[in-house]
Amino acid sequence: MNRRSFSSRLAFLALTLGCAATCARGSLPASPTAFTAGGGGRYNGTMTFQRQAGTLQVDGAVRPLDMSVVVANQTQLSGHFTAGNASGTLQGTLAGNLLSGSFQGTTLLSVAVTEGATQRTCDGRGDMSGTFSGLNVNWQITRTSYDNCAGLNVTSAGQGVSVSPIPETQPAHANVVVTVEPGNTIAAGAACLGTSATSKGWRFTVIVAETSGVSVTLDSTFIGEQRTPGSSAVSSTTLDTPFRTLDGGSRRTYDGCSPQSGTYQAFFSGVDATGAKVRFVSPLVTLQP
Repeated sequence: MNRRSFSSRLAFLALTLGCAATCARGSLPASPTAFTAGGGGRYNGTMTFQRQAGTLQVDGAVRPLDMSVVVANQTQLSGHFTAGNASGTLQGTLAGNLLSGSFQGTTLLSVAVTEGATQRTCDGRGDMSGTFSGLNVNWQITRTSYDNCAGLNVTSAGQGVSVSPIPETQPAHANVVVTVEPGNTIAAGAACLGTSATSKGWRFTVIVAETSGVSVTLDSTFIGEQRTPGSSAVSSTTLDTPFRTLDGGSRRTYDGCSPQSGTYQAFFSGVDATGAKVRFVSPLVTLQP
């Protein structure tokens, strides 16, 4: 994967979001939408954090949780949540649907910690897994790592009950949803530009949508991670961001092409119009051998 393998283009692509009759006023609480092609839901519940390693202190009390998720392309689960002085985004692969399913994914999590009398915010990344059952969702976050809080490891668990089939936006800050076409699994096709015409290439399109009406300025580079078949090693490459601005309420896309099979995931960062830090990740896609 290299910088030449990406080209950006402006496009508008409607996310496949559904809403059944339960969206009518006065119908709450209600089941999340059960469409296999899309859907969404908002959940209220609780979340707890537990420090596993490090000297920084994390509040272990039970926190009120507000979480919203959407589903696109049947299997791509995106969401955001707040829990007291912690907040995060999630991007996962859904098996089943929001009424009966399970998911595995990546969460980008920010949590307030204390160091003596000083409070600071640690920005972490963790693995997330959970289940949907009727109105309920339960999950765990493990193997967290924090770039700006070395040595800290915090696990967490959450549970929620659906209160609306309509996901909540975050009007005070940007909310970015990323999807990949044609889906989480991509077959080989025509060779990538700059490679042998007889070789294969794995082509895909990443769609980046802002849903809160707050513009975002992206950092000049992003991180692409790829793992080849039969290897546990992750190759991390710094790439030029295909576009630097994402207007509030808009959608933009970029095309990618990998010359080898494996898995692919992209990590982005920037700031929104309010000055808040923005971090989000693409779905994990499998490039079939």
